[in-house]
Amino acid sequence: MEVTVLAEAANHFELAIPTDSIKHGTKDGYTLPVWNVDDAQPAFTLTGHMHHVSTSQVSDDGKYVVSGSTDRTVRVWCGQTGAQRHVLQGHTSEVCCMSLHGTTLVSGSRDGTLRVWDIVDGKCLHILTGHLRMVNGVQFDGIRAVSCAFDFTVKVWNVETGACLHTLTGHTRRVLSLLFEPERDLVISGSRDTTMRVWDVRRGTCIAILLSHESLGHS
Repeated sequence: MEVTVLAEAANHFELAIPTDSIKHGTKDGYTLPVWNVDDAQPAFTLTGHMHHVSTSQVSDDGKYVVSGSTDRTVRVWCGQTGAQRHVLQGHTSEVCCMSLHGTTLVSGSRDGTLRVWDIVDGKCLHILTGHLRMVNGVQFDGIRAVSCAFDFTVKVWNVETGACLHTLTGHTRRVLSLLFEPERDLVISGSRDTTMRVWDVRRGTCIAILLSHESLGHS
């Protein structure tokens, strides 16, 4: 089994299993070195971002690596050679999160928007607007995307049309994380208000509130 490690920041890593390489960040956070698993030798380094890489993913087939940065860009790389294929521009602040399904990418930014990209053509397909503060989480199933933000809300989007299907309200502080289970039409969101909420994303309703013992931090 091959394992790919993509560094998002100095103290955060993502795991994927599509290629025969290992990727990790450097101390400056601007580059993503790639290592061969078989011989533990460097293969190539993904170089191009002008500031820290904050989020990254690899496609299921290992053909593409995508990364987002505080330099406000999303970059698309060849997963086999490390060649930079596209620099996707449009966000006006840090790219904080992303979710890749096939060759369609949804990126979320501190600018409060999400953008839908075709990573083969390097084109922006839609701009999803509605969040009032930083978007810090997104998950995408190929049709619907679910995002969470510092505006205390979770939103459900139709990525094919760019329409917002639901705005899920109830959290009273920043929403920090989410888990999307599209097969069951469920989303679980976690907030600094010390609750987790379970949502029916087809109806746009909250079906359960789970209380935790301690706050996750300041709003």
